[in-house]
Amino acid sequence: MDLQDALKKIQFSEKLTNNFIQNSKKIPVYQGLNGDVYPCHVLSNKEFKLGNSLTDKLEQIIDRASISKFRTKSTEIEQCSSCHFVLTCHSGCRADAYFNENTFNKPDSMCETLFKFQVNNIIQGRTGKRVQDVNYAI
Repeated sequence: MDLQDALKKIQFSEKLTNNFIQNSKKIPVYQGLNGDVYPCHVLSNKEFKLGNSLTDKLEQIIDRASISKFRTKSTEIEQCSSCHFVLTCHSGCRADAYFNENTFNKPDSMCETLFKFQVNNIIQGRTGKRVQDVNYAI
């Protein structure tokens, strides 16, 4: 199959921008060069494949993405549910949590660093001074 034939087979009416498929449900998914679709570029291996844009309908792929374990809500992660910054970081990267904690239901490994960064920005914004090496409780 040549490129023109392959392009004719793509069943998506939505745009593909920088390998991320824009769709009506606003669920980000990543498309590899061969048409395979994944939850994100970091999780682009066989175990996380959601479908293929050349053979599957976009609706089916997006439905798989929306009910998959990769889409854990930030408010459903225990440590994040009471954090003041959860709407800023959205619990971080789900792939990072998976690769470091073997679950999608944990914050990513940068949580503590990002928390300190946010607190420092608030303090600096209000006082004009940067706080160094403070032990913050998360």
